[in-house]
Amino acid sequence: MLPSGGTTSGKCATPCAGCPYRPQWRRLPNDLPPWTAVSQQVQRWADWLEHTTRISVADSTYREYTGLFRRCIQHGIGHIRMTALTAQHIQKLYSRMLDEGRSPATVRHVHALLHQALQHTGRVRWQEVRPPKAKRTKVVALDPEQVGTILETTRGTRLEALWVLIAYTGLRLSEALGLRWQDVDLDRKQVRINKVLQTKGLRVLKDPKTEESRRTLRVSERVVEALRGWKLNQITERLRAGERWADEAGLVFTTRQGRPISVSSLHENVWKPLLTRAGAPRIRIHDLRTSWRRCY
Repeated sequence: MLPSGGTTSGKCATPCAGCPYRPQWRRLPNDLPPWTAVSQQVQRWADWLEHTTRISVADSTYREYTGLFRRCIQHGIGHIRMTALTAQHIQKLYSRMLDEGRSPATVRHVHALLHQALQHTGRVRWQEVRPPKAKRTKVVALDPEQVGTILETTRGTRLEALWVLIAYTGLRLSEALGLRWQDVDLDRKQVRINKVLQTKGLRVLKDPKTEESRRTLRVSERVVEALRGWKLNQITERLRAGERWADEAGLVFTTRQGRPISVSSLHENVWKPLLTRAGAPRIRIHDLRTSWRRCY
C-alpha cells in the first residue's frame, strides 16, 4: 500500500530485495519511489541543479530557472504523483501559462526544464507534448531621419548622453549601463567595454560573457560632447545627494542617488514617453542599437 492508502497497480510501497518491481522504481533519480509527487521529483532535481549548473550560468539565469520552478512547475503540476503524470497534464500546464499571459519563450523554458528533470523517469510520453513555437521578435531598423528625430528629442534631457552613446556606438544596454568612468577616455575619444550591468534581478556589475565582448571603441565628437556634459551633471547630482550617494563603482550612468539604473523603469518611465514626444513608432531600446550600422 502507498502512504496515502492507494496502490500502484499491485506494486508494493517498499520493494524487498526480490521484488520484481524494484528495478522499475529504482530507475527514478536518487531512488525516489514512483508515488513521489512531481514537486518532490523536480525539487530533488533542482537541488542537483544548484550544485552543478549554478557554477556555470549567470546568477540571473539561475534565478530565472528557480523562479520558473516555483511559479509554474511547482504551482501547476507539483501536486500530481509521478505514477499519474501524463503528457496531457503537461500540455494543460502550457495552455494555462499561455492563457495567463506567459510568453511562448517562457513556456519553452519550462518545457526544457521539465524534460530534463523528468526524462529519466520514463513516465511521460514526451513525443505527445507540444510546446508552443517561439515567436521571433521583429528587429526594427530605423532610418537616419528617425534616429535623428529621436536624438533631437533627447537633447537637454537628463539621459541624453545614454541615448547618444547607444545610437552612435551600437552598445548593448547592459554594456552602456555597466560603463565606468575609469573605462572612458574623453581626450582620446575611447570607450573600453570591461563590465556589463546585470539587468535582471540584482543590478550588479559582471564580466562580459565572452572575451570578444571586451573591446575598445573609438567614439565621435558628438558622443564626447554628450558625455562631458553628462559628467558635469552627475557631479552636481552627487553633491546634492551628499551622504545618500550610493555609487561605489564609478558608473557613468546612475540614478540621482548614484544607484544602477533599472532597465524596466528606464523603459517605462523614460524610453516610452521619449518615443511619444518624438512621434516615433513603439520600438525597443535594442532597436536603437541595431540601427547604428545603418546610420553611422
